[in-house]
Amino acid sequence: MTLLTYNILNGANGGRLDAVCTVVDAAAPDVAAVQELRGDPPLAQRTGMRLHVAPPGTGQPVGLLVARHLRILRQGTVPGRFHHGAAWVELEVDGGPLTVISTHLFPYWGFIRRYEAHRLAAFAARRERVVLMGDFNSLDPWTPYGEVGRRHRRWFGRGGPDTRAMALLARRGLVDVFREVGTGRAGRCRPRSAAGSSSGRGWTTSWRRRRSPGTSRRAVC
Repeated sequence: MTLLTYNILNGANGGRLDAVCTVVDAAAPDVAAVQELRGDPPLAQRTGMRLHVAPPGTGQPVGLLVARHLRILRQGTVPGRFHHGAAWVELEVDGGPLTVISTHLFPYWGFIRRYEAHRLAAFAARRERVVLMGDFNSLDPWTPYGEVGRRHRRWFGRGGPDTRAMALLARRGLVDVFREVGTGRAGRCRPRSAAGSSSGRGWTTSWRRRRSPGTSRRAVC
């Protein structure tokens, strides 16, 4: 399967929708996790994929674009209080059902990101095969950091680098696929994996290098 996670930045406003759809079409993903769906951009109509959206708490919606050839068994919203929301679909694929989750963690306070990661891990633990993708706004626990921005430090910016959210996902059995297979080439994904972007390295069925919102990540599984 080809999986894509893409923060399209404020609903791809400012005349960027054509460019965003070009990226999705070029990647030809089976599933694309999309974040910052402000204003209900017509991604389904433009890409020919089916879009499932989770409403936000106080932020912006997130969603999943699913290719037409895949059968959706179930879909819904991950329980819990999420700033941006968390959408999931269960797909019929070879080997049995696969759950794919799209999320966008809280951008500022680490203790809220940790709570959101806890809710995601608890949801994933109840499913046999899971891929978690999204914009995690987080630092991984393996990279040696120097000085980091205030919002990525613990204790309201007074402590060291805050890696708690990503460390929690790793402790709960999610696999950082970027560390397993890298990027730009095919590789085997473990049954539980996470994919997305962060502010240090990020989960894609990978943890990737930092990029600004509005960039895409692609993983082939």
